[in-house]
Amino acid sequence: MSRLALSDTDKQARDWFRDTTTSLGCTVKVDEMGNQFAVRPGKKEGLPTCAGSHLDTQPAGGRYDGILGVTAAVEMLRVLHEEKVETEVSSFVMTVDFELLT
Repeated sequence: MSRLALSDTDKQARDWFRDTTTSLGCTVKVDEMGNQFAVRPGKKEGLPTCAGSHLDTQPAGGRYDGILGVTAAVEMLRVLHEEKVETEVSSFVMTVDFELLT
């Protein structure tokens, strides 16, 4: 499994994330670095609950490197949406780019 940052397969993963989270009622924002934030509103203002990881893979990182954290977080959004759960504060799932850049 290889999904290098900024590759065609990385774009496919980004599009999947955007389309899936939008269909779950989230607003997706992208920052200057390309990190994506799918925000699900809560009942009131406050510090949001956050989950996520990176979509790209690292050399020898393994099949589930990064994507497992993203899919688990998207599943959380799916359950909240399907069960019509209203959270007290916003929840957001983020995807980060270049996980090991530093």
